[in-house]
Amino acid sequence: MLKKMLSDPNMHRKFTWVLLGGITFIFFSIYGNVAQDDAYITYRYARNLAMGNGFVYNINEWVLGTTTPLYTILLAIIASLTKLDVVRVSTILSGICLWVCSGILYELGRSSDHTSSFFLSVIFLTNPFLRNFIGMESYLLLCFILLTVWAYQRNKLLLASVCSGLLILIRYEMIFLSAIIGIWETIKKRKLP
Repeated sequence: MLKKMLSDPNMHRKFTWVLLGGITFIFFSIYGNVAQDDAYITYRYARNLAMGNGFVYNINEWVLGTTTPLYTILLAIIASLTKLDVVRVSTILSGICLWVCSGILYELGRSSDHTSSFFLSVIFLTNPFLRNFIGMESYLLLCFILLTVWAYQRNKLLLASVCSGLLILIRYEMIFLSAIIGIWETIKKRKLP
C-alpha cells in the first residue's frame, strides 16, 4: 500500500510534507525551550503591544529598539488573539516557519529530483546550527526569503514582490535582496519591472 501511495506524485508530495513536519516537531521537542537573549527584546515589545501599551520597550518611552518590526507585530497579534504567552507563540511560529522552509526547499528541487530534494530538506532540518536561532525572527525571515525565491523562480512576480516587501519589514537589510531581484529582472527584460 505504501509503495502504491508513493508512486502517485501528489501523494508522494503530501507524504514528504508530513514527514518533514514530523522531523520539525522532533527538532522543536528537543530544542524548543531554548531562546537567545536578544529575542527577549522583541518579546517585551510584543507583550507591551499585545497588552495595549503600544509598540514600546518601556511604557511611555517611544523608542524603536526592535530590529524586526513585522515579527514583533505578528507575535503581538497572535498572542492577543490566542491569549498565549509571547514566548510560546514565538516557538510555535518558529516551528511552522521551519517546517515551511524545509517544504519550500523540497519544492524548489522537486522538479529535477524528488529524492535529492527530500534529502536536501532533511539535511537542512538536521543542521545543528538551527538551534541557535530559536525564538528569533530568523525562521520567519528564512521562510520569506525562500518563498520569494520560489515565487520568482515560478514567475509569480506579484507574490515575489509582496514577499520581498514583507522581508524588508521583517529585517531592514533585506532591501538588498529586493534590489538584487529588481536589478536582475531589469537586466533580464531590459526594462524596469
